[in-house]
Amino acid sequence: MENDNPEECKVCITNYDKAKRRPRTLPCGHTFCTLCVAGMIKLQRLSCPTCRVDHKATSATHFPISYDMEAVIRKLKVLQLTVLPSSKPNERRSLIQEKEDSISQLLSGFQETLSQLKRYEVQLRDWKNQHEELLAKLSDLVERNKGALKLLEDELSILLYQRKKGEEGVARLEGTQGSLAGVHSAAEAATALDDSERYNAEVEDWIQNCQKIFPDVNTIQTSLKVREVTKRALETIKDADAIDDAPVFLGDADHTIMEKVDQLAPILSHETLMNLVEPSSTLVFLDIGWAGSARGRIYIRLSADTGLAKQFLLMCTGLRGPTYANTRILGVWNKGTEFEMVGGGDYDCNNGQGGTPLLQGLTNCEAYRRPARAGTVRALHGPESTKSAQFSITTRDCANREWYWAFGQVESGLDVLKAVAHHKCIKEVKKFAQFEHWQAVAECCTRH
Repeated sequence: MENDNPEECKVCITNYDKAKRRPRTLPCGHTFCTLCVAGMIKLQRLSCPTCRVDHKATSATHFPISYDMEAVIRKLKVLQLTVLPSSKPNERRSLIQEKEDSISQLLSGFQETLSQLKRYEVQLRDWKNQHEELLAKLSDLVERNKGALKLLEDELSILLYQRKKGEEGVARLEGTQGSLAGVHSAAEAATALDDSERYNAEVEDWIQNCQKIFPDVNTIQTSLKVREVTKRALETIKDADAIDDAPVFLGDADHTIMEKVDQLAPILSHETLMNLVEPSSTLVFLDIGWAGSARGRIYIRLSADTGLAKQFLLMCTGLRGPTYANTRILGVWNKGTEFEMVGGGDYDCNNGQGGTPLLQGLTNCEAYRRPARAGTVRALHGPESTKSAQFSITTRDCANREWYWAFGQVESGLDVLKAVAHHKCIKEVKKFAQFEHWQAVAECCTRH
């Protein structure tokens, strides 16, 4: 397949652009636009239209953008402008306008990357602060935290340097844009365009360099792991060392810096976190909401060394399949009295007839007796019931009394629970249960 126009994709015969039709090079060396490559992948016929070599990919982003091709196209446009006779000002103005539009688009990408760097800086500073707090509390793991802290400080130092370069680049591009708007001759246009090409190349190199170096996978994975390991008891350190830091594909420039950070953030699985949890105290939360309301969050501290609490934790994580997510609040009992409580947890029937236990052999014990305080979480029908997964949460203190079957306590969000108790149609309220990944430790810490 021959084509003497390098600025065109050889499949769709359409000019490459900086949006949807960026040139991408296949392993065989031939280049086609992003849309055509994506179309071939979608049709499961990714065979090079030029040499017929077969390739495998699930996304066009798996193939690199041909920056050399884009540079050639830019040079061609400059040559077209410089050879235009002075008698064709309209054509010259059209090319200048195209270049102005290109700079505007580049500035937009530039500002977005700066915004991403700012958000990443905030995240890095937040993680850095968390490490500093942990170092003050856990002297036994000081050296591990210092290592992670150094990585974050190095990453932050590189980020600040790149951000400074980026801010300088913005000023240069804005100045170039003003120069292009004020050209009056072909010579001035050629000079201004030459400057813009140089600055454009610098800016594109800066953006691609930021995308390439941020985030540093080792820094984030080390930071996440050390923060979690530090929160465990010393005897579980060997388990943490066995965590598998598998390589992560972060995509190319089509993914923002914070999207790649988000890919790395949940690197520790629920199963791993379950092994990290201090069995004596585990924090979970329930997101609760109904039509027309914002979701409210209730944090619950579990006594996870009891059977009922372990079952509740499994329902929050969904590790065994069943989950409290999207289950209804079943009702409010003893409304308006000191015995008022809100109940739910029927994951299999959602009408009060279900709530089959996940764990076998649950029995009543002395550990389930607690003072009757507001926010006590207890089994609605008892641990030995066929509906033991159902639970209730009290809304008020009950003086000089004790609750049976209790296995948790609301730490925050009691106001949300009271709002639920006063909602007119209680069965509209739904729960969105989750395991609090970064707070499942013996000591309550605040995750920002």
